[in-house]
Amino acid sequence: MPIPIPKEWRQAVVKALESADPRKIEWTNPARSRWEIETSGAWAIEAYTGMIAALEDDSIEGNETTSFRGQLATYEFFFHRNRDRGGPEKMYGKIALKQNRITILILSAHRPERQTLRP
Repeated sequence: MPIPIPKEWRQAVVKALESADPRKIEWTNPARSRWEIETSGAWAIEAYTGMIAALEDDSIEGNETTSFRGQLATYEFFFHRNRDRGGPEKMYGKIALKQNRITILILSAHRPERQTLRP
C-alpha cells in the first residue's frame, strides 16, 4: 500500500534534480535506455522537471523499495512528463537517495506497467 513519501527524502532528491548536475544525478543504464526509448529521445531534464513537480507535492505517495549498500532509501512513485502534443503523460519513477544525502540514483523513469503502485 502506498504511503506518504517522507519530506526530508523528497527535499534531498528535489535538490539533486534541480541541480541537473551529473555528479549528483546518476542513472542506471537500463533506466536511461528505457527513458530514451519510451520518450523518443527526450532530454533527461524532462524527467527531472516532472519528478520535481511530483515530489514537491506534499500529498505524494509511493512505496519504499529495496535499497542497496550506500543507499539511504529508495522510493517508487508516479510523475508526469509534459509532451509537446497530447498533454501530460503518466510515468513511473524509482529513485535511490544515497547515504551522503547529496547524490541520487535513478533506477526507473518510464511509462507505468500498471496504473497503481504495488500494494
